[in-house]
Amino acid sequence: MMLEYYLYYTAKDTGGGIVGAAVASSPFGPWTDLGAVYGPVPQKMFESPMVFQHQARYYLVFHQLTRGVSEGGYSVVADSPVGPWSSAYPLFPGWAHEIWRDSLGDWYVSYLTSYTVSISPLSWNDLQTPPRPFVGAEIYRLFLPTLRH
Repeated sequence: MMLEYYLYYTAKDTGGGIVGAAVASSPFGPWTDLGAVYGPVPQKMFESPMVFQHQARYYLVFHQLTRGVSEGGYSVVADSPVGPWSSAYPLFPGWAHEIWRDSLGDWYVSYLTSYTVSISPLSWNDLQTPPRPFVGAEIYRLFLPTLRH
C-alpha cells in the first residue's frame, strides 16, 4: 500500500473562495496540484483548512469569511480526502480549529477566540448521519495580550 500525502490550501478564483489540495507520495514531493476540492463559493473566503478522518469518513474544517467578515469555523464531510463534500455546518466556537486524538484515543480541538487560544474536548453527535464533530466545554485557555508600540 502506497502512502499519499495531502496538502490543503485556500485561494480565490473567479467563482469565489476555494479549498484546494495537492497530493504526493512523499512529504518532500513532487506535488501534484488537484485544484479546488471544495468550492468555489461566491463571496466567501476560507482560511486554516484541516482534514482528519473519523469512522472511515473525512472531515474538512475551515474558517469562513464573507467580504472580510468572520463567520467562524465550519465543517464538511466526505468519503474521500478530496470530496465531494457535504453541505457546510458550523463548528463553534472560534476559528483556526486544529483537531487531534491523544494516546488514549480521546478527541481534542484547539481554536482561537478573540485574544485567546483555547482547548476543548471534541465529541461526536451520533444523532446526525454521518456523525458531526461538536466542541465541548473549554478545558484550557491561554490569553495572548496585544503588543503596543
